Amino acid sequence: MMCYGGYQDKEGYGIIAWHENLGNGNFSPIKSIYYGDYIIISVFSIDLDGDGDNDVLSAFSYMVAWYENLGNGNFGPQQLIASCGTGNSVFSIDLDGDGDNDVLSASAYIVAWYENLGNGNFGPQQVIVDSFYASSVYSIDLDGDGDNDVLSTGGYGVYGGKIVWNENLLITSVTEISNTDIKIYPNPTQNIINVSYNKEFLLKIYDITGRKLLTSNSTTTDISQLSKGIYIILLKDEQGVLLEMEKLIVE
Repeated sequence: MMCYGGYQDKEGYGIIAWHENLGNGNFSPIKSIYYGDYIIISVFSIDLDGDGDNDVLSAFSYMVAWYENLGNGNFGPQQLIASCGTGNSVFSIDLDGDGDNDVLSASAYIVAWYENLGNGNFGPQQVIVDSFYASSVYSIDLDGDGDNDVLSTGGYGVYGGKIVWNENLLITSVTEISNTDIKIYPNPTQNIINVSYNKEFLLKIYDITGRKLLTSNSTTTDISQLSKGIYIILLKDEQGVLLEMEKLIVE
């Protein structure tokens, strides 16, 4: 469980903290992630750097930032993603269909997103809605076309008291990257997929929300645990360079 300081403490500091779940409805004492000069407005937890553990994302006075999960309950220092108007809300999900989690923010006058460039780096602010005091932001596929659209709420102004959605036009389908040295088969499939490639590789399978479901470095991978549907396959080399990306249909 995470908590944060929606106001500054008696000494004038903002707080982000977590409580370990000890089971049976019991939680540990407070464990600090951030303690500093800024009022924390919103927090969210998801894997931002692709290492398999959940990092922490925060919105606070004039900034969006993240904190790397170092393991064993420890978190790294604050890493700035962007400076913005008063940050009211943050969320993270794959918006551009490349298999990693991008960042959304709602702040004074804009809703924006920041592309995840990998290795803990994020691209510049890209505005989705302006002239809009946004109080909250969320993302999910609203129109059933396989990509994640954006929902936001307005505090006041033109959209005050309204819920607004913006269709995701970044991708209309998975942009397939094909390498003639690689063959992934069968596709469609039911229980297994095979990879024909004569070098070391890492295969990852994601659902259409960008949630990683399976990782393998084997030429034959059992996927019988996957439900029927459409998935995204990424194949990377030992250095993490993307070699192949395609849709996988499980029947």
